[in-house]
Amino acid sequence: MSMKLVTQVSVGQSPFRLTHQRPLLMVGSCFTEHIGQMLSQGGFEVMQNPFGILYNPFSIVECLHRCLTLQPLGNDDMVCHHGLWHSWLHHGSFSNSDAQQVVNSCMQSQQRTHELMERGCQLIVTLGDAHYYTLHDTDYVVANCHKMPASCFDLHQATPAAVVDAFVPLIERLQQYRIQVLFTISPIRHWAYGAHGSQLGKAVLLLAVDELVQRYPKQCFYFPAYEIVMDELRDYRFYADDLLHPTPLAQRIIFERLIESCADKDTQRLLGQYQMLHNMESHRPINTDSDEYRCFEAKLTELRNEIKNNHIQ
Repeated sequence: MSMKLVTQVSVGQSPFRLTHQRPLLMVGSCFTEHIGQMLSQGGFEVMQNPFGILYNPFSIVECLHRCLTLQPLGNDDMVCHHGLWHSWLHHGSFSNSDAQQVVNSCMQSQQRTHELMERGCQLIVTLGDAHYYTLHDTDYVVANCHKMPASCFDLHQATPAAVVDAFVPLIERLQQYRIQVLFTISPIRHWAYGAHGSQLGKAVLLLAVDELVQRYPKQCFYFPAYEIVMDELRDYRFYADDLLHPTPLAQRIIFERLIESCADKDTQRLLGQYQMLHNMESHRPINTDSDEYRCFEAKLTELRNEIKNNHIQ
């Protein structure tokens, strides 16, 4: 009998399958973008974070709600600080010295996301933390503080019930577009709140997502990325230099477990072909006037044709 060196997390099978025939919309923390990049390299049509990186559940819900309804930015959604205009709902990558340019960029991204939703995309939501900020003495939740003074904001921690109440109307609306939701919780700890505070924030999210999956068992699924990192990858060789973020190896392991759980064999095979194509196209030949290179080009063309035929099927 071989000795077990890790406590393996049981994932289970999703009630729905990720396929190359349906686009993916990914919203949430920076962990979303790591997985999204691998899905994109695997041939999936992926749109990542239309409002930029988001961490708290209320900002994620607001992003998705506005993309569904095409609600425009209002004056209350904007602020000017040190010569730059910012949106309270968006990441700083949308900021600009021209207020109208900020509005245009935000609405263009919103429109593209709305069109993707109308096509019946599949949605992957990665919740980062249950802590959130509001503008001082108001209930306006900000997605980004844009490096403004701390005195401008009040810090809160959500309750599981509040997170559930925020998501329920959104999930009901998503049903109209046949959109299924795959929830994950980012394994990146928010150390600014301390070890205990970070764990409390994750606990809130875990309880809330569990309630949502129980309410909508056919439309929602929870993939335990957080638990895989905390238990299976419980070794600092799987963490970056800050000892908080997972390394590329850890991200790859999580990605492979996700595909095993949420994609059928045909999709897994096609994804593998796309990954092979990505590796081959990244190859930089030394001598393009050689038999070896011509053979390589022939194999590359054959692989592209095979992928094209598999997509048509």
